[in-house]
Parts: sequence; structure tokens; C-alpha cells
Amino acid sequence: MNRRIAMAIILVLLAAGATGNAGAAGGDPPAEKQLDATMTLVSDPGGDAGLIAMPAELSLLFEFQGGAVGALSGPHPVVSVGGNVIKDGEGGWSLLLGGAADRFGIMFVDAIFDGRLLANGQTLYGVYRFGTEGELPGGQEVVYQVRTADIGGDVDKNGRIDAIDALLALQFGAGLIEGIDNADVNIDGDVTAVDAALILQLVAGRIDVFPLP
Repeated sequence: MNRRIAMAIILVLLAAGATGNAGAAGGDPPAEKQLDATMTLVSDPGGDAGLIAMPAELSLLFEFQGGAVGALSGPHPVVSVGGNVIKDGEGGWSLLLGGAADRFGIMFVDAIFDGRLLANGQTLYGVYRFGTEGELPGGQEVVYQVRTADIGGDVDKNGRIDAIDALLALQFGAGLIEGIDNADVNIDGDVTAVDAALILQLVAGRIDVFPLP
């Protein structure tokens, strides 16, 4: 099935009840929009990611419509989840989405995404968990971290993360340069030496992904 058609089906099924739930939490849900994000494997204790054909990194499309949100990857495996957008107490929105991963139509694995969309309406992060019902052979979940590109750490946007990005984060945090919009890798609202240190740790292989709040 075409990705766009599948996403449309998810949102049509969700939209009827989503607006009421989002409004009950206070604040308007995000307008119709799409956000691209990246999933990065962070935990696979049972060694089952390969079984469901999940690579170490995978692109993900989030689509918001009328208080409902769907997320879809593909073409194979096709991972699709959907749910509602709930206003939180910090000006952003909480997302709790449920669905499944489908490997060529022959294996379905339960999937849950738990994340947050910041008040700017562009920055999204969270955790994607597969095999949440213990249905994988190893009996343990496969876990991915999800982030939009603006918190990816590629500060100079040259397609890779290196020590130059850490230096730019330091300079921006000290007020020496302007125009940096993706150096807050720990998502605390400020760019500081902590962000630069995390970028260096990632470059050196000390960490595999930036920590989530």
C-alpha cells in the first residue's frame, strides 16, 4: 500500500475522536502539518531487530491533522502507529501512539511511540518500542529513539557530526556566533557546554545517541 494512502487511512480513523480529547487537555492541537524524524536503535537485548527487518536507523514521517497524529515508516518493514495530541503543562504536546510493525505482511509486532512535540511545533522526540506484548522470540522489546533533525547535533548541517559541531555549539552558547538552530542536543532549552560535551562524546563513541529529557 502506498505510504500516503496508509497515512490517510490512519488519520481518518483517528480524527473523529481526537479533537475532543486534545481540546479537553487545553490549548489548540497543532495545525495540519508533516514532520520528518529519524529512528535510531538504542536497545535490542533479544537480538530481534533483524527478525522484523528493522535497520539500525530508519526515517519516520509524522502527520498531524485535527488533533490526531499518525507516524509511518517504510516501505518494508512498514511501521504505522496513530493516536491523539494532548496539550501538556509546558506549552507543548504529548503523543502516545499505538500500532504495529508489518514485515512484508507476514509478521505483525505491536509498537508504541511515547513522545513530545515542543511548543515551537517543529521539534519532536520520543521513544519507539516494538514487541511490547512480549511476542518477539527473545521476549524483550526492541527500542528506538526518535528525533527531528533540529536536535540532531549536525550543527553545521554538512551531513555528519564531528568536533566542528561541538566547537560551533560552544561558540553559539557563548554568544560569539548566531544562526544556530540545532545544537540543543539535550533539549533543555539552552545551548551550553553540556551540549558541546555530548556532541564530542557521540563523536568519540562514548555514547550512541543523545540522552532524552
